[in-house]
Amino acid sequence: MGEQETATILGDRFRVEEHLGSGSFGNTYAAVDTVSGERVAVKELDLSHVDDWKAIDLFEREAKTLERLDHPRIPDYVDFIPLESGDTAYLAQELAPGSTLRQLVRAQGPFSEARARHVAGQMLDILVYLDSRRPPVIHRDIKPGNILADSQDDLYLVDFGSVVDAARQMTSGGSTVAGTFGYMAPEQLHGTATTASDLYGLGMTLIHLVTGKSPTELPKSRLRVQFRDAAPALSEPFARLIEKLVEPAAEDRFSGPKDALRYLRNPPREKPQPQDLSQIPDSSSLVPQTSNVPARLERAMQQPLYEQALQYEPEIPDHNKTMLITLMAVTLPTLGVPALIALMLSELPMLLILVVTGLAMACLLAVGVGGYLWLGRKHANEPLHRVVSMIVDTSGNDGVTFPIDAVIETADGTRKRFRCHHVVQQRMAAAGDVGVAYIKGQTIYDFIRIEA
Repeated sequence: MGEQETATILGDRFRVEEHLGSGSFGNTYAAVDTVSGERVAVKELDLSHVDDWKAIDLFEREAKTLERLDHPRIPDYVDFIPLESGDTAYLAQELAPGSTLRQLVRAQGPFSEARARHVAGQMLDILVYLDSRRPPVIHRDIKPGNILADSQDDLYLVDFGSVVDAARQMTSGGSTVAGTFGYMAPEQLHGTATTASDLYGLGMTLIHLVTGKSPTELPKSRLRVQFRDAAPALSEPFARLIEKLVEPAAEDRFSGPKDALRYLRNPPREKPQPQDLSQIPDSSSLVPQTSNVPARLERAMQQPLYEQALQYEPEIPDHNKTMLITLMAVTLPTLGVPALIALMLSELPMLLILVVTGLAMACLLAVGVGGYLWLGRKHANEPLHRVVSMIVDTSGNDGVTFPIDAVIETADGTRKRFRCHHVVQQRMAAAGDVGVAYIKGQTIYDFIRIEA
């Protein structure tokens, strides 16, 4: 090492090896900690580069935040040398290996979906950790340039210079606008950031990885980045994950990183969308008040409760067993007893009477059991239909008749228009409800209301 390099000591502790980059506050260096001998990244705050005292607050906040974090994908805090004498402060942390995702995309081109999924999984794991802190930690500047990947594609999240915690957000009523245009959530432009803002930054990062383009280079429609044409090979579940991460309204994104990670690992099973709901026959000629059935059905099928209802398996009682018991209880007294009396009044020997009665009872029992088995097999083979239905009319005091117009999902998962009348007990549903009904044969076993 040359004399000039040896002489460059930052904060009387860190010997500079390499200049890594420059930012608005100063430079970042790769250095050796003369105390531990470990390689570190040293970030400087140079007052000659700063025209706003807010920069000092951000720099000190970054140091305090890193000091209380402990995660394998966040480089460890080493030391902070504040502005006590002189015009420069230093923040040192473990030097993360590898290159930034931005550099990798430039060198290698767009990521495959499998590689992008790997990035999404590791980043969501980091965000779950940050969200679990009390108060939660919000990075506010998730982007490809702040994520490093080593030779094994293990990721490291760096540059907490824009970090803020949720408690500070609430007590201050907002904060300085921080982030990078193109990756920054819309609410950050108003000085507000939440965990959902980091999800947005991750979504935009994934768009950059799978398209090879910055989000600012892609077309937009109603504030939504249109990335699908630039990444046509993406699977539908992964594309939907990204779309939900980058919803313009924070409340339309995932409820938190845990929810997003759960979706990534186990996306809802894909279902074919019902085709051309507008072509469902208008029932206005039958029941005038239900002329808006197609729109209501389509709206109901977009709600989260609908997907949950499709997974639900209703408890189906054994009606055939009940029917057999009822049949035997009614038939034996009404047929068996009179027949026995008639035989006893005849002049036939008692032994013959008992034999004839026993045979009759055996035949009756055989018919009952046979009927039960036949009905049971027939009932078991009947598919359980889940019907998105519109209850349209009242039918007496004990039930309602429905549906007039519906979309039925058959056993093989396909959907078709469905028009029929069934009766369901009032306790299950009320006239005008939209929901998922569970029909087997001609019997309604359950009903989950989605929209009243």
